[in-house]
Amino acid sequence: MTALENLIYGNRGTLEGMRTTKEYANLLAIVIDRDKKMRDLLASSPDLLTHYDDTITSLDYANSQLAIDHLLEGLRFGILLGIDITKEPESYKPSET
Repeated sequence: MTALENLIYGNRGTLEGMRTTKEYANLLAIVIDRDKKMRDLLASSPDLLTHYDDTITSLDYANSQLAIDHLLEGLRFGILLGIDITKEPESYKPSET
């Protein structure tokens, strides 16, 4: 299967298929810990907890959209790169003498 077919069929280029780094795992653990602490602090104020939940949900959607935007830009650039590779540069054409 070609790289393009892998991309089209969802075998590559998906967030689920990306390997994350140890640094990401460590940062995510910090976020999870801070989220739990914040929820514990806000437990006595349902309105603030609801506002916090809405904020976190919005942030999750924004981060997801950013990841999709990055993937699409990578795809666009890859297609342009492929087009450039398939073009025969003028300097490689034999001269007419």
